[in-house]
Amino acid sequence: MDYNPENETQEAEDPTLYLCFVRHVGKETGGEHRYEFIFSENPDVFWGENFEYKPCGLCNELIPDVKYVDKTSVVRTLINLDIVTDSNCFSFQDCTDGIVALAWENIDDYDEYPDEGRLVFPFGEEYDDVERKLALKHVFID
Repeated sequence: MDYNPENETQEAEDPTLYLCFVRHVGKETGGEHRYEFIFSENPDVFWGENFEYKPCGLCNELIPDVKYVDKTSVVRTLINLDIVTDSNCFSFQDCTDGIVALAWENIDDYDEYPDEGRLVFPFGEEYDDVERKLALKHVFID
């Protein structure tokens, strides 16, 4: 049989997605928090209206420009996350510069520091790393 390159199927490699935004949607009836984890293929150009304001907490409902969003995943968990967009200290630019994370586990009501560590989600973290961190806490992306 002769080799024919047209018969060969080549799987296209999926582009790498990077975490660029976390939004708290609300608390569901079962007590779980619902978050949207927003990913982009191009974190270097990811931006939205009012992202430069400091602190983020001064702006209501900061959201990224849809042209930068490549995937939005829903996360439901009993774990309470503090989110930079609610911050009274930092701007979103501080996240992109690596000064503060997009979201981190609120441990204020814990009796002790978590043995498996605290969840922290920096800007630009790869999708697979976010998924792995959540799975360690028995939380899964929808």
